[in-house]
Amino acid sequence: MARLVWVLVLCWPVFGKWWRVESGPFVVFSDAGELPAAITAQRLDLARRAITGLGAGRGPLPLPVTAFVLSERRFDTLRPAANTKGFYQSAPERDFIALRWGSPDFPRVVLHEYVHMLLNHGSGPLPQWLEEGLAEFHSTIEAAGERVRLGLPVPEHVRLLAASPWLQAAELSRINKDSREFNEGTRAGVFYAESWAMVHMLRLSEDYRKGFPSFLAALQKGGGQAAAFSQAFGKSFFEAVTDLKLYMDRQSFPVAQYKTDLEPAPQLSAPRQVPGPRGEMSYAELALATGHAEEARKVYERISEIKPADSETAFALGRLALAQKRNDAAARYFEMAAQYPNAAAAVFFEYAMLLRDTGASRDLVRKNLFEAVNRNPGFAEAQFLLGAAASNENRHAEAIPYLERAAAIFPRQSYFWHALAISYFAGGRKEDAQRAARRALESAATPRQAEMARQAVRLTETPDAPARAIRPEVNVPDSWRNKEGDSRLDGVLERIDCIGKSARFHVRGEGRSTVFLVENPGEVLLKNLSSVTFEFHCGAQKPVPVVVEYKARADSEHGTAGVVTALEFR
Repeated sequence: MARLVWVLVLCWPVFGKWWRVESGPFVVFSDAGELPAAITAQRLDLARRAITGLGAGRGPLPLPVTAFVLSERRFDTLRPAANTKGFYQSAPERDFIALRWGSPDFPRVVLHEYVHMLLNHGSGPLPQWLEEGLAEFHSTIEAAGERVRLGLPVPEHVRLLAASPWLQAAELSRINKDSREFNEGTRAGVFYAESWAMVHMLRLSEDYRKGFPSFLAALQKGGGQAAAFSQAFGKSFFEAVTDLKLYMDRQSFPVAQYKTDLEPAPQLSAPRQVPGPRGEMSYAELALATGHAEEARKVYERISEIKPADSETAFALGRLALAQKRNDAAARYFEMAAQYPNAAAAVFFEYAMLLRDTGASRDLVRKNLFEAVNRNPGFAEAQFLLGAAASNENRHAEAIPYLERAAAIFPRQSYFWHALAISYFAGGRKEDAQRAARRALESAATPRQAEMARQAVRLTETPDAPARAIRPEVNVPDSWRNKEGDSRLDGVLERIDCIGKSARFHVRGEGRSTVFLVENPGEVLLKNLSSVTFEFHCGAQKPVPVVVEYKARADSEHGTAGVVTALEFR
């Protein structure tokens, strides 16, 4: 499968400055200076040593953590919503935390996102108010010597709740990430403030604090938050919101102080400036993890002329080739990256996925997945794929340990639980199968996942039902798939107009000349070519018979009838 390569001479800007600090399991990159990197590393380490009782808690973290302190331009490119000051992003091999430097509450935001990371590894899905309330509640933690203070008030939340209309109990309980109140200005502020206040009351007030552990435990068993709340506290959520207003009116907030065996803070590495390409490659990983494949592609293109003298660079160039659907080139770069002793587990995982998608043998795919988990046992997606492969071949006893490890690392992945339910059921572990199927349903994030989970629930709860699995899917980001056209034209390519990185193709067919836009040559699929690349020149062409597949879209600015997605040479 070949790709169209547009030959351009470009003068790329000089790489920006990146700073790096290491502290225990954390690596922090900053393009906003060395001080932000050092502050972030210190705050993350405080959180790691002081926060307990959130599933993952203290002790070894499930995955390495890379944090980014980004300038406004870069952060705004990746942020999930306009009001976001920081965000947590899980990835197969590591966790990412991204922060925008400059906000007054920056130290709190660091801890807030760290708590999201712990919850993602330590619990099933929680109501959004509880998720955000826990993150805000722990964002003011203080530690000195052997003592930790928990529950210090957030002044801006206190002021906002005193001056603004509150969300009603029904509104607060139903809000999720897609809700208007979660994403829009003042209402989002009220949601965060009210969520913080509710968790503060449930955790520290005399009337509620004893029931809080039971509430969390009941939520994890399923059955819904209303039943869990009533069971744990003996009151409805509506009654609790009424109590919360009285709690806030007192303007006196209890603070918990407890003595703990805080381990000594590790020695921070001195902030050091790293070569621009190194910082850029790490930033590109974050862009990929957040679904910004085009941003990652731009970064990789900037380093595309660097000679791959190490595994990281070879892997980056392989990802660029993969994004451009140049599979042969991607395979060569991944093989090159794998030759280095320090090659990351992701190298073998991406290579395994490429081998699988291009029809390689199962044994070769499995060999690379094994290498991925050998280098990083916390690589949950690789663990899952090894388990799913064994499950699909009815080797369920072999599948279960892989699937259990995957679900333990990411307990909010529905398809992990679905596969585990099937293998439990096939192995005669009916109660475990029912529990896993319910977890799959509770954590379903798409209609497809919900339907698969419902089928698993029906299967595991039906007496004498056959153990029949619906194979879980591993999704590829839409932005990296081949773009498909909705129209075709059989004709002759006569002329190419070069317009920067894009082009106009003039094709004569059906008695007239039609003009098509080529937005990004690297995304145009070339069919019936034996070579890996095929270069065109600007201007008139020696007539080339082609079939153009395109997405019909009239564009008066460029005078085109559509955007080319594929060219078939006859």
